[in-house]
Amino acid sequence: MAAASQKRSHLPAIWRAISTEAPRAARHPAPLLPSLLSIILAVGIVWLFGPVAWPGRADAAANPHLLRAQAATASPGLHRRADSQALAEKETETTSRGRSTLSPDVSGEYLLGKSGESIEIDLQPEQLGGYISRFGDQAADQGEPLTFFFATAVLDGPHMSFRTHSVHGEWFSFSGTIVRGDAASRAQEGYYRLKGTLVLHDALHRNEQARDVSLPLAREYRAPPA
Repeated sequence: MAAASQKRSHLPAIWRAISTEAPRAARHPAPLLPSLLSIILAVGIVWLFGPVAWPGRADAAANPHLLRAQAATASPGLHRRADSQALAEKETETTSRGRSTLSPDVSGEYLLGKSGESIEIDLQPEQLGGYISRFGDQAADQGEPLTFFFATAVLDGPHMSFRTHSVHGEWFSFSGTIVRGDAASRAQEGYYRLKGTLVLHDALHRNEQARDVSLPLAREYRAPPA
């Protein structure tokens, strides 16, 4: 509305210029014609471009939030990829507290008993991370390999506990420790054992399956010396 009003305000000026120069052009057409055309051209430029405020530019310059919103709208694919990446990072990060007296040497893959299913332990003096690998057993994910990354972990001397992120409405919790096994070396299965209580939580069926475990550390394959 403001731009339209400013345009209408130029009409009297244009009319006066044309009214003044038109009679002179009639008396002296050759020398005054370029002058009349120049005035009309100049006023036309002002009419078209001078008072016009391009829509959205002033508002965007004054509002940085609007600029960011316009950028996100202009590139929705990039916005979705950023959201997906943030979500993936959130589902794999672990919040750990406390301190362990166990040796970091206990880190490794502990076998759950079924081929391809295990608990990966990554232990540092003040950090516990890892994940559980298993195959889905629900109708929607039957036989599908699933990874349950640790969500929270607590270290207390030789004791450790963790809870995983949820996958398809299920998650695990564990409380226990790691002890020395019967194997003579890491080249044999069971050099260490993960002992404690492992619980499968099922939000869909609202039940829990707890079992005491003593999981052997997988054997460590080493290339023979050359």
